[in-house]
Amino acid sequence: MEPKGEICRGMQGTIQEGEEIINLIDDPELMDATIVMVVQRVGHYKIAGYGTAAAYAQELGYQETAQELVAINAKEYEADSILTELAESRINEEADSDSSRSAYV
Repeated sequence: MEPKGEICRGMQGTIQEGEEIINLIDDPELMDATIVMVVQRVGHYKIAGYGTAAAYAQELGYQETAQELVAINAKEYEADSILTELAESRINEEADSDSSRSAYV
């Protein structure tokens, strides 16, 4: 089975929406928090995709592929954890202290 190089419209929409939100913000601290939020949304989409693909591979008997996908997904979870720590420790606090707020963060 060969993978096809099709564009994922869901991911494309998630990225486009993130760009639109980012373009509404002028404050640097709020921008940082918003970028983290957008990157996490993309990461969560990827986590769901890799998890589903790993389950399909497992069910179809492609054990090696399933293991590779699980390993990739673990790295996505790790990146998400790092972004969460970053946001909770500094970025969101700085954005929250700013007087201009965004409905998106």
